[in-house]
Amino acid sequence: MVTLFSGGAGQQQSQANGFETGIWQTPPVLFQTTTGLVIRIEAAGRQFFIQIQGGAMQLLTTAPSLAGADVVALQQVDTGDHSQPEPMEPMQPMEPMEPMKPMESMKPLRMGNMEMRMNPMEMQMGNMRLRMETTPKSPPTPPQAASPRFCTQCGAGVSPHDRFCANCGHRLVPITE
Repeated sequence: MVTLFSGGAGQQQSQANGFETGIWQTPPVLFQTTTGLVIRIEAAGRQFFIQIQGGAMQLLTTAPSLAGADVVALQQVDTGDHSQPEPMEPMQPMEPMEPMKPMESMKPLRMGNMEMRMNPMEMQMGNMRLRMETTPKSPPTPPQAASPRFCTQCGAGVSPHDRFCANCGHRLVPITE
């Protein structure tokens, strides 16, 4: 198993990939190239090459050029004999979980002269106020023969369901039946 691990202040990342090679005939060799690292593994009469570049690693299908690459010393770590895995204890069933409770409404948020509420959505900053209310949807009206409609301010064509002119922003008078 080849595991790539990197970390820094406040972060930690790891990546593990498994490559089946058979029994290793010699210890792996690590090379540092101009583009990253390459691990050479000799097993089952074949050579396997694993490239590590940035935060990724991959099994190469062809042998890379290792001319001018530096050999990096590896340290062998005894992890014990894993040829026969130990039997696992059966897991005990989990206790049933308590059903989730409904979430509480969000409390009004205040920062300086700005205030925001969620139900209905309302925001106030100084003397400006924005309010969005949800209204129940009315059943769809059957399609009618569309007669052309125009903005009374600029004369641009508008759709029957438009509330404002897309051209000049003028508020349109709703169509009454």
